[in-house]
Formats: sequence, C-alpha cells, structure tokens
Amino acid sequence: ARMEFLVFLCFLLSGGSGLLFEVLWTRELQLVFGSTTLAMSTVLSVFMGGLALGSLLGGRLAPKVRRPLVAYALVEAGVGLYALLLPLFLARYPALNAALWRTVGDHFVFLSALRFLATALVLIIPTTLMGATLPLLSQYVAQKHAAIVGTSVQIGTLFAMNTTGAVVGTFLSGFVLLPRLGITHTNYLGA
Repeated sequence: ARMEFLVFLCFLLSGGSGLLFEVLWTRELQLVFGSTTLAMSTVLSVFMGGLALGSLLGGRLAPKVRRPLVAYALVEAGVGLYALLLPLFLARYPALNAALWRTVGDHFVFLSALRFLATALVLIIPTTLMGATLPLLSQYVAQKHAAIVGTSVQIGTLFAMNTTGAVVGTFLSGFVLLPRLGITHTNYLGA
C-alpha cells in the first residue's frame, strides 16, 4: 500500500512537472522565435506529438519490460536530466534563428517550417519520454493487480492523479513561478 501511494504521488508530481515544463519551454522558445500564435502552436503540437509518440512506443514496449517501475524511474530521470540540459541547447537558438532568417529571409512558410523542425528536434526527446510514463506505470499496476476491475480502477486513478498534477503544474508555472522567477533574454545571450 505504501509503494502504491508513492507511485501515485510520483505520477501526480510527474503531471505537474510535465506541464510546468511545457509552459516554461513555450516561454523560452517565445524569447527566441517570438510570441506569435504560430510559435505557441509549434511548441504545443511538438509537445503533444511527443506525448503521443511516447505513449505509442511505451504501450508497445511496456508488456516486454520485466520491471516497469524501474523503467518508469529511468524515464523520469531522463526527463529531469534533459530538462536541466535544455537551457544549454536553447542558448544556441538565437544564433540558429538568425541563421535561418539569413538563409530564407522573409519567406514565411520556409522560415516557419524550419523553426518547427528546430523546435521538434529539441523537444521530441523529453516529450516522448513523458508520453511513455503512463504505459509503464499501467503495466506495473497490471502486474500488481490481477483482477480486471481493480486494474481498471487503479489505472484510471493513475491518469486522474497525473491530470490533477498537470492542472496544478500549469497554474503554478503560469501564475506563481514564472512571474516570481521569470525568464530573461540574458539567459540566452550568454550573459
């Protein structure tokens, strides 16, 4: 029972951190690519696409994983490590954006496609890892609960905890953390 509580608590925090990262990464990329609807849509579509890809891959791999809880911990560690490294990648994006502008100039479609590709390249790994978490934990729950009804309820509770964490993470990042801590251009200019 204690282990299940910890698993559910971790998944609550995972949902919170996942959406906190989405808000943070959207704001960081807006500093580079601008605060346009297209820029925000790009981050959102890459984020959701990565989650879907991770869910697909995780769903296929989870039944083959002997220790899904260990795999889940490794995936979450990968997300955390990548989140720590992402500012180093994004520090190079203003120069990349300038190079894209010099290369394609005012050709909106080409510039937008290249910016989408640059965003996808930097966000696809952590978002795919995030998407794999629910299948891995669902596999863990399925291994622990043989009864179909119990498994369904537990997996539904997992999803509810993650969604609750996502709502809290979005609120905290948008209304508490970013207004207090902020993001500045100096983070990306090497100052």
